[in-house]
Amino acid sequence: MKAATFNKSIISGAVSTAIFMSVSSASVHAQEVEPVVKKGMEIIEVTASRRAQNIQDVPFNISAVGQEEIDAAGWVDTADLLREMPGISVPDGGARAAANNNAITIRGLNLSLSGTDAVFLTDPTVSTYVNDTPAFGNFILKDIERVEILRGPQGTLYGSGSLGGTVRYIMNRPDVSRFYGKIDGTYGQTDGSDGNNQSANIMLNMPLNDDFAIRFNVGTISNDGVIDYVNAYQVDDGGSPVSQGGDFVLGGPVIQSIKDADTVEIDYQRLSVLFEPSDDFNALFTYMNQSGDFGGRRAISTGINALNGENYADDELGAALLEPASSDNEVLSLEVEYNLGFATLSSSSSLSEREYDQVADNTGFQITNNIAYWYGYGNMPRLAFAAIRDNSSEAFTQEVRLVSNSDDSKVDWVAGLYYQQKDTTARQSTEVSGFTDWRIAAGLDPRLASAYLGNFYDLSNNPAESFLWTYANDFEDTAVFGEITYHVSDKLQTSIGFRYFENESDVVSQTGFPIFGIPGQLVEDKQKDSDILFKGNISYKLSKDMMLYATISEGYRRGGSNAAPVRTEESDLGQAQQDPNDPEWASFDVDTVVNYEFGVKGSTDSLRYTANLFYVDWSNPQLNTSTPSGFYFAVANGESAKSVGLETEFTWSLTETTTLSGGYTYVDAELTADFFTHDADYTTNGASRLQALDGDTLPGTAKNTLNLALTNYQTLTSDLYLDSRVSYYYQSSSENSILTAFEGDRFAQTLPSFSMLNASFTVVAETWTIGLAIKNITNEKGTTGTFTEEYMGGDGSFYNFSGTGQKDFISTPRTVTVYGSYFF
Repeated sequence: MKAATFNKSIISGAVSTAIFMSVSSASVHAQEVEPVVKKGMEIIEVTASRRAQNIQDVPFNISAVGQEEIDAAGWVDTADLLREMPGISVPDGGARAAANNNAITIRGLNLSLSGTDAVFLTDPTVSTYVNDTPAFGNFILKDIERVEILRGPQGTLYGSGSLGGTVRYIMNRPDVSRFYGKIDGTYGQTDGSDGNNQSANIMLNMPLNDDFAIRFNVGTISNDGVIDYVNAYQVDDGGSPVSQGGDFVLGGPVIQSIKDADTVEIDYQRLSVLFEPSDDFNALFTYMNQSGDFGGRRAISTGINALNGENYADDELGAALLEPASSDNEVLSLEVEYNLGFATLSSSSSLSEREYDQVADNTGFQITNNIAYWYGYGNMPRLAFAAIRDNSSEAFTQEVRLVSNSDDSKVDWVAGLYYQQKDTTARQSTEVSGFTDWRIAAGLDPRLASAYLGNFYDLSNNPAESFLWTYANDFEDTAVFGEITYHVSDKLQTSIGFRYFENESDVVSQTGFPIFGIPGQLVEDKQKDSDILFKGNISYKLSKDMMLYATISEGYRRGGSNAAPVRTEESDLGQAQQDPNDPEWASFDVDTVVNYEFGVKGSTDSLRYTANLFYVDWSNPQLNTSTPSGFYFAVANGESAKSVGLETEFTWSLTETTTLSGGYTYVDAELTADFFTHDADYTTNGASRLQALDGDTLPGTAKNTLNLALTNYQTLTSDLYLDSRVSYYYQSSSENSILTAFEGDRFAQTLPSFSMLNASFTVVAETWTIGLAIKNITNEKGTTGTFTEEYMGGDGSFYNFSGTGQKDFISTPRTVTVYGSYFF
């Protein structure tokens, strides 16, 4: 079954009609909506356990951030927010990278290369929800009620399971009580850019009557870039490199510098319709769309620029080709709640679609790995490899829950059914821009007599396309889950949870080499799996304001089929050379965790705190990688890993107007056994290859992180407040890759520690706000991932290539923004 394709013209028409009807028929007049200024300690209510609770009564480690704090801090995307939440890692490679993969890591559960934007064949270790819909899209944080971060596996409470945790984005619901709205905008500038950043957003809440309300939010973001592509080839309208002096056969590339290339253009909209005829029944329909266009990477090159013999500057990237990308995400959901008296029945039905397309400069990679030479491209004087990638997914998800209602019962319970059908496709074509026309011209040019044709077997082949990979996965998941809690006394309670699931995956993949006329071996594979996961929790209130808790929970991530063709027992020598991969590369296994944690949380009149110790035992951890030949996307399983650590979080009301919040996290995540993969060489008969050693640190997570935020508000006049916020973030050094033994410096690199200092100052009036935000005040170049010189650089002197594929993924440079809002 495939998810339905959304018709944007119909959606747009429905939105316009809804706005017209609501404005025409609303029986209430517009009222002023006063911005909220928090004073002292606030009570945070969350629904992480599927019922509304004070966050201090939830017996596991959870963090929550509300809209007021999000707006005051100026957070717009997920990376900004999650970096200030204790114990969470998010590689920061800009909007282009963030739109493709869910790279959120909790408690260090990650094996994959930091900063990569290639397709992941594995599911993420952290699940993400928008309201009750499992979806990922790095959605813009506008008109949002709160964000909840649940640490540890959550498969007994949520249909979409996870290994490390769950992040929930809870959007504001329509309000039937009155008409109101908000208009806001920003204007700013980022250090190193000659341009500006701008955004605009409007929200309208429109009741139709006492039972119906519509909420509409639409916005746009337009950011000029920071990164200069200083070694980019000038290309013609067809994308082929222009030759020096007009000499098409022997002329080298014309080099140009493309300034501020990593532009960001994002448009987003959300329409919500609420039908609430009584206190016992409500239905919420939501449509969300977010699309983005990105001009290039936010990454920099280091070392010597071969073009001029000087070091690359702070904002320079040495890629030969510009690397644009685009994304589109849509979510259509219907959430229904009905109070049955003894329990509340909830249903969440959703359709989601996601598309992502990009161009990646692979020239340095092809040269470094001698692919250019062996494929016969060495004589071309303007060598440029473009990896053209696209991936998409369509999913239908249905989740039904029954949550007990009784407040005075000794037993609370949650029971649920979950179903998801998801189709995923991916494709990569690696092309040598302009090579076909050059080869024909070179073969006729008397200066060369007879051009070197390389290993081209047939002129009907496409010599400009060296690699073509396609992948399609039809996945179906069904689960029953639930928890039951027994209140032994007013102080002691225990919970037991379970999840039974069955899933099935059908994969069809093909990898070919058009340059040689090789279509590649068709891979077809089907896998099924089922299992039961458990969770146990106990909590004890030492007093009404202090609680101890302990949890043991199991997490699961599905296995799957790799995209790599493999040789069979019947393969002769020629077939083995054509399809060299060991049969062990055909598929990858599930990985699981057992999570142990013990914590304390409590509060006083001025302090709220949480401290949590955890130990995670990770079996068969999955690594996104490629086969040893480097051509095939694949996943390999290690034997075991672990993560041990401490998570702390606090909010301290120093005075009625000043609050200090933050947390310290220690994470020690490492392999607990040597990591082996299978060799690809047909002559080795599947010998194992050592990739990493027992005790090696897992990549992408710093051992020590510190978050601090000081907020203060002051009364300026009887109608004006000044809301100020200063925040500090620090992370110690981290590792770029787990591949340390065989691959060595090709991937392994220790990324240095860095810190970030941010500040915002907002003047708050009855119907408007105006403010100034400074992000990354010290202009720190925090590196969260790298493609090393040994992996992607390329010594291109033989190929007339002066650029590099080496790049560091860095945090956003210092950005100063002026912003304002008007409430009506």
